[in-house]
Amino acid sequence: MNLGKNSELLVFSLYNPPNVLLNFEFFKTCRNYILGGDLNARTKQIGCVGENENGIMLETIINDQDMTSDHFPIEASISMGYQLENKSAAKRFNYKKANWQLFSEILNSQIVNITECSLTIDQLNDKITEKIISASHKSIPYLSKKIYKTSLPPNIVNLIKERRKVRRNFQKTRCQKLKQKFNQLTSELKASLKKFWNQNWFDFIEKMGKNPLTRPNLIPNLILNENEFKTNEEKGKCFGELLSSIFSPNSDLIDSEKDIEILNSNSDFFRNYNHSNFNDPICLNELIMALKRLKNEAASGPDQIHNLISPGLY
Repeated sequence: MNLGKNSELLVFSLYNPPNVLLNFEFFKTCRNYILGGDLNARTKQIGCVGENENGIMLETIINDQDMTSDHFPIEASISMGYQLENKSAAKRFNYKKANWQLFSEILNSQIVNITECSLTIDQLNDKITEKIISASHKSIPYLSKKIYKTSLPPNIVNLIKERRKVRRNFQKTRCQKLKQKFNQLTSELKASLKKFWNQNWFDFIEKMGKNPLTRPNLIPNLILNENEFKTNEEKGKCFGELLSSIFSPNSDLIDSEKDIEILNSNSDFFRNYNHSNFNDPICLNELIMALKRLKNEAASGPDQIHNLISPGLY
């Protein structure tokens, strides 16, 4: 924040993970600053039950800066002069309700004459992509957002409100009785929430029933190194050992002879391949056949065009 006259105020919102020692060396280079956030620093001087290394360090800083005599904790609201942009989740098309006739009509009205176009191949690709996406927005509805929210029971809501009230009063008065009351309400709240969420899980399991899977063998028998794994326990163990070998930090960093052989074979293929074939012209039927071979289940690429749109292109 620029305060004028070549002076400035730095505002930091810091999160210090647990068991990580605070590093205040950086702030020694700053002249005027406000530091807020979650420091994970506990010290009895500011009302904590216990203390840790970060708390002792914070206590030293408070004492060195003489912030114990007439200083009190405050809740500050600082306007930075701009609004944060809320990034909502990307919208998804509902292809089952798409109006493919309208989609085709919009594209046909915006046909680009490739032979008379002076754009490069990349510019032409961007232009076609833009027209496909524009037609999609006008002819395909979005999926509705479903918000699943479990409301808390009144007794837990009342506990939360009472705990917040006691906390505010304690911060103003630093009364030890209020601190004891706050700790008592915190314990009651934790126990009530644990009981509530456990009951939710029990209710969910009861709704699923004893046999939630309609198919007896959801995963087929697995065969690895001529060994067949039939039961779910054997399949799970096999899968776990495979993941353990893949992500093991002690795995061999040197490629095997088979890996080197495959790598050399691929390198020779691309080195000797006639790349001029990429520039060979294709007919419209070949393009349509290529679009028909696309997998509908594949995710969209960087252009955000899903393969489910391909039937509307031919």
